[in-house]
Amino acid sequence: MPPYRGPMLVLVVTVVLYVFGFVFLYGVIRVGVRHGIEDAEAYRPEALQRRQLTEV
Repeated sequence: MPPYRGPMLVLVVTVVLYVFGFVFLYGVIRVGVRHGIEDAEAYRPEALQRRQLTEV
């Protein structure tokens, strides 16, 4: 076994985990934004109705 194989393996594993971490964070942020937009759209008719009732 060459002497550089151990550190090279550690480097490769570190880079792979680093990349997968960013992919995971992107997915979590994307899901959070999607749910936030859905919540905002769900409450929009209620907010408009409340505003119309208070303006009268």
